[in-house]
Amino acid sequence: MSNGTRLAQPLRPGIFVTIYNDLRGTTSLPIIEELMTHAAPGDLGVCIHDPPSEDDATLAAAIKARGWRLIYGWGVDPDAKRSVRDAAAATRRRARLAMDRGAEAVELNGEAAWKAEGLDEHAREMIAAARDGGAPVVGWSFFDGPRSHRMPASTAVFGEGGVDYNAPQVYAANPGAAEVPGFAAARSRYDRAVAQHEWCAARGLMRAELTPGERACAVYAQLHGVSPSGTAWLLDRGPVGRAWAIPTRHDDSGLRGLRAVLRARRLCGPVAGAIERWQRAHGLKDDGVAGPATLGAMGL
Repeated sequence: MSNGTRLAQPLRPGIFVTIYNDLRGTTSLPIIEELMTHAAPGDLGVCIHDPPSEDDATLAAAIKARGWRLIYGWGVDPDAKRSVRDAAAATRRRARLAMDRGAEAVELNGEAAWKAEGLDEHAREMIAAARDGGAPVVGWSFFDGPRSHRMPASTAVFGEGGVDYNAPQVYAANPGAAEVPGFAAARSRYDRAVAQHEWCAARGLMRAELTPGERACAVYAQLHGVSPSGTAWLLDRGPVGRAWAIPTRHDDSGLRGLRAVLRARRLCGPVAGAIERWQRAHGLKDDGVAGPATLGAMGL
């Protein structure tokens, strides 16, 4: 929402899994249909990662026809290199199309290009344009280390009047590692992200509510290259989570971790620590780690 009228919770609780590079949904929709069997009604949504266009119109219609929640996300690094006017016009047009298709939010994915100087006006005008296009909720996805990956336009994006929620990419996968990163690696990555966001918030570079674990942050976790316990722990950090990505960036471990969180939230509610509460309800060690014992008890 605009400055001064922010929602208590920018997005209704839910985990939004991203569809990437499957604009007809041929591979993705069957996977998501299976995932829906583990989720409470309305607790699993879909993000189409593509600027709204005719290419993904059929996919958006299929998602809404199934009664699923929908948000749109798209990369805005190219917009950082356009004129402010052109970038804002493109954002407004895309937001309107997303709203016409029943999306409840738009999420701008700005990464490396936004580490350049002189993009404050771009950020302000693009966020305003998304709202002018009808988006009731506007998010931004960036690296999970805002201190390491300095964004000069941070106050325009994440300060007062900026986006409604933050989706930091807390990516724990390490392709060069001898072992698949697990819970410890995921928690270490998350703790680092929290510390860097708190550092930025303390210096006025972003609002404190956008820090992981706070009300306006949706941790973005990978569905590949991380153990089920690592994936599940990251997606269990708050009411809203983001999962990257089906069908081109997922593996069996990632889907098992997602299923575990969905099952825990279905029984224990869509808030942080659902796995721990599920464990307690089933007489297991309540450490919040979806390890073999917990996955086994869940039938996963």
